[in-house]
Parts: sequence; structure tokens; C-alpha cells
Amino acid sequence: MAVDGNVNAVEEVDAVRVPVSPDNPWGNAFRAQKTRLTRESEAIRVADNRKARIWHITNPTKQNSLGHNVGYALYPETQPVLLAEVFGVRAHPVRHPETGAVQLLFDLLPQAR
Repeated sequence: MAVDGNVNAVEEVDAVRVPVSPDNPWGNAFRAQKTRLTRESEAIRVADNRKARIWHITNPTKQNSLGHNVGYALYPETQPVLLAEVFGVRAHPVRHPETGAVQLLFDLLPQAR
């Protein structure tokens, strides 16, 4: 993958809460925590929606008109991490008919009963 050349960097970006303090009296501030991923072996990651995780792929040797590295962001879809059968249990996503909320119903598979 190349972004305006062959010198590219990948950063994982998580939203992190800022502790309550005089600068954040209501506790509603957050910041971006960036982690540089330098090897493929360390870049095996989970799309953690609780952290609003995204990835930036940039070229640190090229800047745009605002002075930022050129690149793009990957935004994962908001999907559950795992809906597969685990240890003889099956999960069925069920949508509530009135609210539309999705819940998981669990049952034992025949071989686990």
C-alpha cells in the first residue's frame, strides 16, 4: 500500500477519556491516543468500537496544505466482535419488535445438553 510514495506509516488511534480535573470539570473531554504500528505481527488488532478505534495510513514525508501528513483513515464497521458458536452455546441475535434494539438469546446445542 502506498500513499503518495513508498514511505508510509500506520497509526492506531483510540479515543481516551481525560480525567476530571480543573481543566475538565464535567468529565466530558477526550483525546486521541496514537500508537504507531511498525510490524505486521504487532498490527493484528481488534476493531474496538468502545474506543472509537480507527487507523491512519500516512506518508510522514509529504504534507498537505494544512501541514498534516497526507493519508487516509480506515473506519471499521460497527459490528460485534464474535457471534460464533462457543463451547456448545449458540447466540441468536433478535430484534425487539417495538424498540428495534438487538439482543442476543443463547441456547445449548444438542451435543452440549
